[in-house]
Amino acid sequence: MLKIVLRYLLISYFVLMSLFFYFGFLVMLASESKHIYSIITLPLYGSIFLISGINLIKNSKTAYLYSITSLVIAISVTTVHRFFFITNHTVQIVDLKNILLFGTPMILTLLIKKVSLGKKN
Repeated sequence: MLKIVLRYLLISYFVLMSLFFYFGFLVMLASESKHIYSIITLPLYGSIFLISGINLIKNSKTAYLYSITSLVIAISVTTVHRFFFITNHTVQIVDLKNILLFGTPMILTLLIKKVSLGKKN
């Protein structure tokens, strides 16, 4: 029962995050300041998160692997970009919030994957 609730929570997270990134891309296009980093990453994140959400909905065998991969990509790209190009090699509270935003679902995904592997054996 808990696995089903957590799975639906992850599905809603991935679908809503993809909508967040797509709407952020549309808002960024409507504004006057357009950065090449945002033009590339926002639709890329939206697509990756949407694909992960669809795989979770279809309940495919590799759904959790895609989810973990997309979260690792999001954490690493945002943290590395902010660390090297924005904050001049310092960690700020925004970096910790990004790690919480993407790291908490990754821990849930790993937990669900471990529980589902434990039940099959």
